[in-house]
Amino acid sequence: MAAALCSLALGQAHAAAPACGEFGVGYYEHGALYYQTRNGWAGIDKDIIEELSRRTGCQFRGQLESTVRIQTGMEAGRLAMTVSSIPTPERNQYARSVVYMSSRHYAVLSKMVPPAARTMDGFLASDYKVGVVRNFHHSPTYEAWLANLRIKGRVYEAADMPALVRLLKAGRVQALVLLPTNWPLLKEAGLLEQVHLLDWAEPQERIRAGLLLSRKLVPEERAEQFQQAILAMRNDGTLEAIFRRHLGPELAHAMIGF
Repeated sequence: MAAALCSLALGQAHAAAPACGEFGVGYYEHGALYYQTRNGWAGIDKDIIEELSRRTGCQFRGQLESTVRIQTGMEAGRLAMTVSSIPTPERNQYARSVVYMSSRHYAVLSKMVPPAARTMDGFLASDYKVGVVRNFHHSPTYEAWLANLRIKGRVYEAADMPALVRLLKAGRVQALVLLPTNWPLLKEAGLLEQVHLLDWAEPQERIRAGLLLSRKLVPEERAEQFQQAILAMRNDGTLEAIFRRHLGPELAHAMIGF
């Protein structure tokens, strides 16, 4: 009898335990992180979210949006989470961050740019223009450089990464600031052999990025669960395997060193 009562109590407790629930995820096109194929959408971010669902039992409802709409939705408490997002003091006010990658920003310069303009100062002294995705954040060296170029009206802001690459291909801009996850996008556009990839950042500068979780829509205990799941994915090799699938071994190993 006692055993039966105990079993019943355990069953009731299990039934009363809150389900993980469903969370809206804002995706945006970003090279190997999220891209379209003949069979639908693919990428590192998509694979991470699917693995996170498998490990936690949570359901994630993905939606493709611009970075502006994503961050506006997050800030207003209408969107639960997004991916590959760089934490900033402003974002930390309304969201928690769960890092799953680190990397460096690079300057991508058209080979039409002469040697004298292939340094930060040389480019700044020229009349050439640079393109960025609206609402993207970059490492401190590039943010300071871009701020000077904005004063001169020489920064074009694109709605998304494909539009940014089209600006370079059309000659509207002569430089981009990108992560290595975007090399496949340059290759697909036939631009990889037509540009210089330059590392202008300070040696110690690496950006860290990952999930951005709404403080309003994602409870703290759920955010902690996601954090532990990401750490487990890193420790058991799953995270590196996902990056390898889309970037190859060399870049993959470098990007999970956060």
